[in-house]
Amino acid sequence: MNKLIFNIKKILKPVLRKISNKKIRGVFININDQFNKHTYNSKVILKYFDQFNLKEIDPEKLEVINFLRNNKINLFPYDFIKKYNSSDIKIFDGENGLKYGLSNNKKIFFKRSCSENEAQQILSALNLEQDNESPHRYLNDDFTVDENDIVLDIGAAEGYFSLLIVEKVNKIYIFESNPELIEALNTTFEPWKYKVFIVNKYVSNKSDEIFTTIDDFFKDKEPPTFLKVDIEGAEYDFIQGAKKLLSTKNQMKIILAAYHKHNDEIILNEELKKYGFKTNFSKGYMLSIWDGVIKEPYLRRALIRAQK
Repeated sequence: MNKLIFNIKKILKPVLRKISNKKIRGVFININDQFNKHTYNSKVILKYFDQFNLKEIDPEKLEVINFLRNNKINLFPYDFIKKYNSSDIKIFDGENGLKYGLSNNKKIFFKRSCSENEAQQILSALNLEQDNESPHRYLNDDFTVDENDIVLDIGAAEGYFSLLIVEKVNKIYIFESNPELIEALNTTFEPWKYKVFIVNKYVSNKSDEIFTTIDDFFKDKEPPTFLKVDIEGAEYDFIQGAKKLLSTKNQMKIILAAYHKHNDEIILNEELKKYGFKTNFSKGYMLSIWDGVIKEPYLRRALIRAQK
């Protein structure tokens, strides 16, 4: 049974990856839960940690363990998630037929095929993801953007991160591979189209009609100073396609997702250090509950914050 379930997940995962939006994939979480109850559940994780002396486990992991003893498994295994309910989100109809919600009093639009319920779930998940207590919160008081920054939002989805900072920075390049989201992104950033540029390509380690490397894209442009990279497990490919940029002595900040693949936090962290970046991890852990490769020690760091 476990082998069958894993094979089904293996088939579904590329399909969901093409959607290029983990918030949309959240709509399928009930399906994924059926897999998880067989292959990936709290009991498995708790059994693993039971072999250790509690005094040997760091406080951040203990917080997750205590959550799992009293709650269902979750991508974000913390009590702050209980503050969020998608039914509390208000969704409106825009004049162009696209639905939108409000993020920090700014309109954020959703793709044309998105239902009201899906839009509620997406925006609620985005708000939750950037909660002050979330391990996936991109910015904090010690790591933020400046007014002169040229920002790359790589893997933008609906553009939540860019919308959060759009009035604070000099320029933003939004990279989003899902063509359905481009119309929504253009509508969201219409008030700032003079400084927000939307690129409908995958960022990778090669360049063609579908993909681009950062080195190729910026070979004749002013280089970026702040990069947010959250691209569903293709973060290593991003690094391989940005070697020239990363090798420069330019001041630069990078936020890099590190939870999509097993050991990404180790591999990606070491890669960034090779280029002279000082790195640290965001606080807390995530449980990558849709990953087909489930291995000890289960808990994954969410983000690497790098600077030089």
